[in-house]
Order: sequence, then C-alpha cells, then structure tokens
Amino acid sequence: MPQQPGDIFEDDPSIPDDMCLLRRVPPNRVVTEEKRPQSDTFSNSSDGTGTSVDLAIDENQIERTLADFPDFGVVAVTAGQVRALGLGVIRDPLPENANHALITGNKKKTSKLLVRLCEWKKLPKGCEWNI
Repeated sequence: MPQQPGDIFEDDPSIPDDMCLLRRVPPNRVVTEEKRPQSDTFSNSSDGTGTSVDLAIDENQIERTLADFPDFGVVAVTAGQVRALGLGVIRDPLPENANHALITGNKKKTSKLLVRLCEWKKLPKGCEWNI
C-alpha cells in the first residue's frame, strides 16, 4: 500500500501531552467479549489523512463529538500516549468543528496498541458493560 498523507509524522507541540483525544466508535466496530474497539479504530481516515479525533477542550466536548452520531461511543487517549508511540497530533479545524485534530504518523504497528491504551468515555448503543 502506498504511503498516505496521514502516515507522514507531524506534531503540534502546542497541544499538551495531557490533552484527551476523543475518537468516535460505531456500534458495529466493537469487540464485545474484550470490551474494546476493533483494532483498526485508529487507522487513517478513509481519505488517507490521519486519524480523525477531537481535542477534549472542555467537559462538553463528548456531547459535541457525538451530536450527529447518537448511537456511537467515544474512546479517549492522551496526546502524550500517542507521542510515546512515535505518532504526532496536529490541529485540523473544520468549519463545523473547531476542535478537530489528526493523529499522524505510520500507524501500521501502533493502531492495536492505541486500542489497548484507549479508555471508554461513552459506550456505543448495545454495549452493556460498565465503564
């Protein structure tokens, strides 16, 4: 597979290591018996850019992240956890989402590690365990 733009390492040092990065998870992308998202959750976006996340700027960001996706869940990792794996985080504001960002760098060996590091902030519809 040719290199995608999201595989190129970029990092914005103005994003603090303790910043939570929120990633939506559709209900059909959960490994229920292991209570985790599927291992491709942190793959590049379908257009080849980095992994789409939202910066958790305040306590209301989860609700904004899920505004148009009420059945989805949300997992979080910190920018520091991402950087410790050799990946980067850059701001990528969108007209409808000023807190949008991307995880950049080659995720071939790290996407499974990110899935194991992430923690549920809200479970997708149909998931019935406690977080």
